[in-house]
Amino acid sequence: MHPDTAMNSAGRVRRRRLWLFRLCAILLPLVALFTAAEIYFRLHDLRKSSVYAQSSNRIDPELGWAPKENFASAGEAGDSVGQTRPYKFTTGKSGFRSWPQTVKERPKILIVGDSFTQAERIDDAKTYYARLGEMLQANIYAFGCSGYGTLQEWLVIDRHFDEIRPDVIVLQVCSNDFVNSSVVLENASRRHNNGLNRPYPQPDGSVVWDVPRKLKALSWLSVNSRFLFWLMKRIDQSRAGFDVPDGTFSVTRPILPEDPLAPELERTTKAIGTVLQRLKKRAGGNCRVVLFAVDQDEPYFSLWKRLAEDSGFDFAGDFDAILHAEEKEAGKPIGRIDDHHWNEHGHERAAEYLRDRLKDVTVGAKSGI
Repeated sequence: MHPDTAMNSAGRVRRRRLWLFRLCAILLPLVALFTAAEIYFRLHDLRKSSVYAQSSNRIDPELGWAPKENFASAGEAGDSVGQTRPYKFTTGKSGFRSWPQTVKERPKILIVGDSFTQAERIDDAKTYYARLGEMLQANIYAFGCSGYGTLQEWLVIDRHFDEIRPDVIVLQVCSNDFVNSSVVLENASRRHNNGLNRPYPQPDGSVVWDVPRKLKALSWLSVNSRFLFWLMKRIDQSRAGFDVPDGTFSVTRPILPEDPLAPELERTTKAIGTVLQRLKKRAGGNCRVVLFAVDQDEPYFSLWKRLAEDSGFDFAGDFDAILHAEEKEAGKPIGRIDDHHWNEHGHERAAEYLRDRLKDVTVGAKSGI
């Protein structure tokens, strides 16, 4: 071999080794930092790193995520008018917030909903369903989970229907349930996207599991890594603060007919309709179903009203207007713990509202418990 050729070959080898050394010098500290962060987040079940940023929830293979069973927490909760109250949050059987020792002579009411019903910052005795049970002298079974869509709520009802055999089902719904029932709409919503694998209903009645992130490889990593889940959630929340009308929206942006997302909203509405038809069939003729809408954002409020009518369900949808009128008269948001969810006063008013609509409930002869 010519000496110059040998020298050039040796130089290339040295350059490769140098680049490899530089690459390792960069990657090894990053791998070490990632490993340390992952270990830290797994050892410390931090609220900000756990399922849907709430330590009260867990991964569930059928529901996506669900409240932990026999969980308890306590603290001080402030509200929109600066008041602070102590609260105790507990769950019992199957993550239910309320599962009573059934009294045979009393009607059984099953309430299922999302964060309004989970109500993590409201004391057990002050939730709208706890107060409703006292007002109606009823057996109240209440299950709520933050971020749930209609399909997940139906799966909870279906799972426990035969054991509870309710006289009434109250399905608590809100405008963002449409977002939570479509991976396309969730992908467009940075603010209301928890990045977790969940089941989505389809218009033909089938169910598709998906992760609401456009980069599926990153989705898999963020779901399986506590540290990346925390990091991606922080990035999404930061970007949500800069949302503009470019296809992104924060939960309940009105999707009007001319909106590019309008066809997906109509498709999602049909999919939710198939879920409600399953609920109707499951309830049969002896169980009354009430759709309790907790906001009046359009076009979602009108869609809920239409879905209730199509399913033959009762529609209780004017509570938000009643609460807003009360707050307007008071000159401040006296019923809110934040921009949407209720404080103790809001829960009390919600209980009174449902009481007036369910006061004719009688014990079903089918109970036998």
